[in-house]
Amino acid sequence: MPRNTERSSLVQTLEIFLDFALLQSLFNEDVDQELTDDLVEFLVVLLGSIQSTRYLHTRQIGTAGYQPIDTLSNIIYCYSDTSFRACFRVTKDAFWKIVQICEDSDVWAQNSRKEARPIYQQIAVALYSLGGRESGERTRVHMNIGHGTVWLYTDRLVTVLMQLCSRYIRWPRGSVQSTHQIFKDYVGFLDGSEIQLRFKPRDNHEQYFSRKKNYSLNLTVSHNICLYI
Repeated sequence: MPRNTERSSLVQTLEIFLDFALLQSLFNEDVDQELTDDLVEFLVVLLGSIQSTRYLHTRQIGTAGYQPIDTLSNIIYCYSDTSFRACFRVTKDAFWKIVQICEDSDVWAQNSRKEARPIYQQIAVALYSLGGRESGERTRVHMNIGHGTVWLYTDRLVTVLMQLCSRYIRWPRGSVQSTHQIFKDYVGFLDGSEIQLRFKPRDNHEQYFSRKKNYSLNLTVSHNICLYI
């Protein structure tokens, strides 16, 4: 069954009042004609105003689509160093260095008619998405941004990092090789990540229960010097 929105219900109510006022004006000689005409004019203007807009209320946090940038800007500039690092997994200094390195890429260019968010904000959203354990839905609510935009900015940053990786990630050679007393002759390290499962496995669920107190799978990905996994 179709659900009437608050806007459509208000429009229907005003139309009923307008019809009633017009009928009173035409067939009831006892009404104040001047007052009725003022009421009709007011209802017509009010109806026109409501029908000319898509939404009855200004859309704020939790809505999809392009939003004001104040929320994200406040997080970046006003959070303490500790809170900033908890959100984006990097220090403020490291964040601005990342922005400086990545901002010249043409990946950030877009064809949309809407004004693009500043590149530093796009990078912040991507770092928050990559470094956190929240769903895309919770990320967009926290960042006051559209759900699809979260994935768009994340994809852009990953693309830029892939373009730049050969400049900063190299196979150690000659004097660059490790001379550490403990890790001598080592060229690198491997680490893994937990991929948290949304639901408890039906079979052998105890084998999926990790030290972090959730059900998850361990994932480790390695590649050679040519970036082949």
